[in-house]
Amino acid sequence: MEYYYLDNLGPETHIDFDGPHEWNKTHWQISSSTAIILNAEDDGCGVKSIKYKIDNGNWNEYSEPFFVEDGRHTIYYYATDLLNNFGKLTSSVVEIGEVGLRTTCRMEPEEPDGKDGWYISDVTVYLISHSDTSEIDKIYYSLDGGSWKEYSSPVKISIDGTHTFSYYSVDKNGNAESIKSKVIKIDKTAPLLTIKKPKDGYLYIFGREIIPLKNTIIIGKITVCADASDSTTGIEKVEFYLDGVLKSTVMEEPYGWLCKEQTLFMHNIRVIAYDNAGNVVSEEIKVQIYNVVFRNSYTH
Repeated sequence: MEYYYLDNLGPETHIDFDGPHEWNKTHWQISSSTAIILNAEDDGCGVKSIKYKIDNGNWNEYSEPFFVEDGRHTIYYYATDLLNNFGKLTSSVVEIGEVGLRTTCRMEPEEPDGKDGWYISDVTVYLISHSDTSEIDKIYYSLDGGSWKEYSSPVKISIDGTHTFSYYSVDKNGNAESIKSKVIKIDKTAPLLTIKKPKDGYLYIFGREIIPLKNTIIIGKITVCADASDSTTGIEKVEFYLDGVLKSTVMEEPYGWLCKEQTLFMHNIRVIAYDNAGNVVSEEIKVQIYNVVFRNSYTH
């Protein structure tokens, strides 16, 4: 007696993952290191092949676990059996992102209060951890590659320079979050500034230092010279003022301005230096300036 079996149904295909993954209401949340696995089952003659494609890409024959690039993707898949029956076309949405443990880093001030991403004040770091699947055990942090410390209260960073703040969480099951890092740039220190010329209490004639005096007296033109430096972010610019009026802005060394104003008596020279983080320092000196042009006006 011979027996015949009817098989007109295709295999059922299922998606699985090797690595961190969790269901997030409408899609699978996976990490960038999570491999995607496709399995098929057939109650009849057996599975012949599994086909899949990512988004609008080409169909591929599944042979081994694969990975997807960052972002959200739709994976389509189906299988055929040995009689070439097609199984149901199925799709799953996956997204690369944080899975399970998620630690949020918040800073105060929330945004850099200086220029070009620099903080010009102390920075306080707050860490908050969350898990959809288990209870948080501990949070750890490290500053500038130092030893790992358990986080128990906000961390204040006050030293000038570029810092790397790293952190991660561990849950009660011993699962550890991937290490995250933030770069924090601090420069709270104003630049160093010195008016080199004219000096306080000297006589200058056409820019030459002659003799010490009780007050600073300038006869003729003079180049006002300043030294400015900043060891953290560097000098952005140096400004020169005469009696509150901006006369020159110098962007690089040497920092100087030729004062050739035709004027008499007491005046105020002020120099302001700015670093690249937005810190400012100023120096000023009171001087007597005698620089006039006499013209002969004889009538013949």
